[in-house]
Amino acid sequence: MVAWQKGTTLAVSAAGASLLVVAHWCFAPAPRLGHIQTLINARDYDEGQRLLERLLRRQPGNYQARLMLAGMLVERERRESAIEHLLRIPDTADWAIEARFREGWLVRQSGRAIEAERAWLRCLALDASFNRSEMSPAARSATVELLGLYIVQRRERDGRRLIWNWYGRVPQEDRAHAAIALVALEFNPGPPAEQIAAELESFVASNPQDNHSRQALGRMYVELGREEEGRDLLQACVDEQPDDLESMTAYLWCLTEQGDLEAAQVVLARLPDAADEDPDLWPLRGIVHELAKEWQDAEHCFRRSLSLEPWRRESHAHLANMLRRQGEVAAAQEHERRANELHEVDQQLRNAAQSLRNSLARPNVASCLMLGELYEKRGQTQEARAWYDETLRLQPRHAVAQAAIERLSRAAVRR
Repeated sequence: MVAWQKGTTLAVSAAGASLLVVAHWCFAPAPRLGHIQTLINARDYDEGQRLLERLLRRQPGNYQARLMLAGMLVERERRESAIEHLLRIPDTADWAIEARFREGWLVRQSGRAIEAERAWLRCLALDASFNRSEMSPAARSATVELLGLYIVQRRERDGRRLIWNWYGRVPQEDRAHAAIALVALEFNPGPPAEQIAAELESFVASNPQDNHSRQALGRMYVELGREEEGRDLLQACVDEQPDDLESMTAYLWCLTEQGDLEAAQVVLARLPDAADEDPDLWPLRGIVHELAKEWQDAEHCFRRSLSLEPWRRESHAHLANMLRRQGEVAAAQEHERRANELHEVDQQLRNAAQSLRNSLARPNVASCLMLGELYEKRGQTQEARAWYDETLRLQPRHAVAQAAIERLSRAAVRR
């Protein structure tokens, strides 16, 4: 049976690491559909389909019946017909949220990443307008699936926005799942690169204009040693979308990895004004200036990187090198110390991510407090507060967590 006839177990994963289990896609059919559901359960698909099609001829607006028919068509390996029925359920229908989730799930199985993302985002938008208090099960499942897609496509920032939306629309007792997903997003190891590359290749084969997948695939090729293929793919993305910062970032990363200073300088000269607020580009810009032995320009770039995201360990390390070259030994030592501290913090977060992945239980008070302290050391105050809040939910009068939240609040006011 397919997921929406039996219920499915979905998991937040950092490309394969399960962190959240959501039971989904179970519904009690209306009495008039009860006999048809019995036939489907008995795998009498011929009769079930005949009755559903007859019912829909009489009642084309019976969207529960249309959902049931879509599910049965998937069982019969008629995926495209199932998608067609789901598309006939309008966004104004009671079952629209469920239909958009299922639509995304089916097109995702066909390797159509862009269509899947569009359907799941529509599911979330509909859910936000219809269910203003908290997320529906379908929207939670869409979030989980969409996060998995973003992980494969290396879209960490989109993943973070998605998780924070999730965090804000679930009851407090369920927010730990979203906080765990944030840890997994950055610190869980993924599956073998070859496996991810194969999945990305299927996305690109399905839609050669899927630039998110093309960029991720280009980077993956470079990491796998297929440097010429990767570079060509990334350059094509920039040529086709010359003002797209995501494309420029991926291509510039490739050029710095290959040490191609001349080509990297051409990219820098083409950066639009919007690049000044892009935290992913500043470290790469600094590396280009470093390759060119333009020490002061490189220093400026790494300082700008840290002003936007102070937890970037590599920027601290590069900045320390620039300062040493300019004779500022004491300042260099401070950034070296911070880089080493962040290295230790990141390793502890990777260990925590591994423990969370291997455990089916929610983190306890001590684990929540530790995660809050690690994120605070890293300089990520929003994540730190989420874990301190979870500590207080589990132990309402926890003095250390209370003091930490007060400290973060005072720092926010000063900023």
